[in-house]
Amino acid sequence: MRLFSLCLLFFIFPLLLPAKPINNLVPNPGFEKRSKCPKALGQIDRVDDWNSPNGGTPDYFNECFQKNYQSVSVPRNYFGIQGAWDGKAYAGIYAGEQEMEYLQVQLTEPLEAGEKYCLRFFASPPSWEGEQFPALKAMLGVGALQESDWGRLEGKGDVLDLDYELDGQIGSWVILSATIMAKGGEDHLIIGYFGPTDGKGYTYIDGVGLYPYNSPGSCAWEYFSGDPEEDTHNFVPNPGFELKYACPESREQLEMAVGWRVMENTPDFFHTCGTGTASVPNNPLGFQEPYEGSGYGGFWCLLISRRDYREFISMKLREPLKKGEVYCLSMKVSLSDITTHALGDLQMLPARRPERDASTLPSDDPRLVFLTDSTAGILDDREGWTNISALFVANGDEKYLTIGNFRKNDDPKLVRDRPDKPRKPGQLIFQSSNCYYYVDDVSLSLRESPISECPVTQVPQVVADPDLPNWSFQTGVPQVDTAAREEEPVADWKAGDTLVLEHFLFAFDAADLAPEATPILDTLGAYLGRHPELRVAITGHTDDQGSEAYNLRLSQERAGSVMAYLEALGIAEKRIETEGKGESEPLVANDSEENRTRNRRVEIRFLEE
Repeated sequence: MRLFSLCLLFFIFPLLLPAKPINNLVPNPGFEKRSKCPKALGQIDRVDDWNSPNGGTPDYFNECFQKNYQSVSVPRNYFGIQGAWDGKAYAGIYAGEQEMEYLQVQLTEPLEAGEKYCLRFFASPPSWEGEQFPALKAMLGVGALQESDWGRLEGKGDVLDLDYELDGQIGSWVILSATIMAKGGEDHLIIGYFGPTDGKGYTYIDGVGLYPYNSPGSCAWEYFSGDPEEDTHNFVPNPGFELKYACPESREQLEMAVGWRVMENTPDFFHTCGTGTASVPNNPLGFQEPYEGSGYGGFWCLLISRRDYREFISMKLREPLKKGEVYCLSMKVSLSDITTHALGDLQMLPARRPERDASTLPSDDPRLVFLTDSTAGILDDREGWTNISALFVANGDEKYLTIGNFRKNDDPKLVRDRPDKPRKPGQLIFQSSNCYYYVDDVSLSLRESPISECPVTQVPQVVADPDLPNWSFQTGVPQVDTAAREEEPVADWKAGDTLVLEHFLFAFDAADLAPEATPILDTLGAYLGRHPELRVAITGHTDDQGSEAYNLRLSQERAGSVMAYLEALGIAEKRIETEGKGESEPLVANDSEENRTRNRRVEIRFLEE
């Protein structure tokens, strides 16, 4: 599998991308067409359409050269090991203190004044030494350039700053892109080092494209498909796995699906144009038509034969989430035919930064959002697609979602579910326990959005913010500062536990909930929504101010206020019972205002359903 990391800084919308993008104004974008096979460095003149605009000697690499693998072959060559982004070839440019190399190509037609265009290409540095990668830019101009020296090209045309994001993984192809408003007449494109450089550096270049803005397959991050409502409201790029850079040749090529990131191991991409193990609807893991469109993803939730193996997929959202807003996350899942186990839920981690070690996180990590189907229970449908969803409250500025199974092998939520139909020809055989889901139609929208598929009775989940000062993360495992969180319980309750809510739920001589009470009750409601096996008994208590009869009634009203709040969050009335104890069971003596405040409390006992 090609080493690749999708690091997007731009927005991607769902549409069907042809195997080869159309309307590309760059001829020979992948450096595949050549007059001769390269035999040494510096032979860009053997590539059709491309040349050097100055005295530099860009390099040409191609699989056709087999005599010396340390020279200009693919994937091994003088500068390192790098597979082509697509096809069998790519180019390379060097940056030194006084020597700069550039790639120049004449467009198939001049740009039209006032029209928008999209530029994108793929680049990969063999090493980060010299940090030349940020200096990469592009320039559009009228007419070809031909300078005699190797110096930097400055003041020769409009230099374009490019969007990109690096993850520090050597050997990865990174996407660089820009949106252009043409002045008119630009007919040449130059790629090279226009920014400041430090020392020496080198970069491979492949897959160069310049497209009219509304051309299918062009500005995938900005182009609206035929469903404006979906494009406007969905924060997830390429939600149906339709948009692709190339047709997958094997299923372990999720990086071919635009916008989707491989966070751990080798999650899969299936498409109707795919070949080998990536085909649709028949593939080695089962038979499955897409929920809609032509593609879908897939990942292992459990594979014991490979030591607790897990796979996780991720994407960068089209825009960061806003603090305090309630979002609906939903997606369609289908259990593969070869699976021996099924799950009652999948989990999602919203984060401000990519999560590199998802499998190390505990299943009760308070940052996780749990996606379930309230009607189906176990997600064991192999024939069709099941919608799973969750509402959650954003902490603010989350940019990445990571989806998978964070539960460990001994978790009771992993349910054995052997298939009752015979294996089909070509399907894999696994003797040990395993669990695999296809996934399609991933959607993240505001709760009130018209595309939201979360039930109206669903409880918003309140998740921890890892950037708070009282949270620290070591090797991915959250450590709780109990002193700082004395009044904010961690949601990990079981039957038999008692949660004491004191100090601030109610004002003196009142049954109305104080505003400070709602975050904890939101957490409680979210936890009960994820754990239908639990019910609660709510008991209200007061201090000794007032008559016993009055305090008994007040304690009952306070318990009723908590019950009403939980019911408003979607917790069924049959799962809640209430009782008032008045002043009869104080926690401490009612001999000071501080102690009386502690006695004005509600206790919540967790019971089995």
